[in-house]
Amino acid sequence: IEKDTKVGRTIYEVVARLKKMDASGGLEKFRNESIVVDGGTNDLGGLKTESGGNVTKEQILAHMQEMWAIGKKYNIKIFQCALAPFGENKYPSLTNGYEEKNAARIWLNEQLRANKGDNGPFDVIPLDLPASQGGVADENNPDKLAPEYGGGGDGIHLNGKGYKKMAEAIQKATGEP
Repeated sequence: IEKDTKVGRTIYEVVARLKKMDASGGLEKFRNESIVVDGGTNDLGGLKTESGGNVTKEQILAHMQEMWAIGKKYNIKIFQCALAPFGENKYPSLTNGYEEKNAARIWLNEQLRANKGDNGPFDVIPLDLPASQGGVADENNPDKLAPEYGGGGDGIHLNGKGYKKMAEAIQKATGEP
């Protein structure tokens, strides 16, 4: 919708921005366009676990569905990137309660795939798959990023080669160059 250089956004914040743009008529200029959303991992950082947190995986999914509903009003097609793996990352918000948060990531990706295209609101860009299948996950440990795509950095963010792989997956999913 607009270039956003602020990091740390959540799906909830994206929905709030879409609601504001909807109320002001700002989404009209995007009628019949496509939007690619690469989000959800920051939300998992706030997942309710024994170590804290304030959001459930069901609430994250509901925010994603709300985002889609707003887009549908304008015939905007939403492409949701599957939540990429984040094993061995350097962020306490994701390492504390990692097993529960990774299970929630897998559950969210399953929900997105079960509700894709003609069956529901989402078309999914499969970033969570191993690289040989078009994603950015490590072939030997699919719960972390492949080293060549950013796994050697902070364990969450892609490097240049990773973003190129993501662009290829987006092009394939959207059919747009």
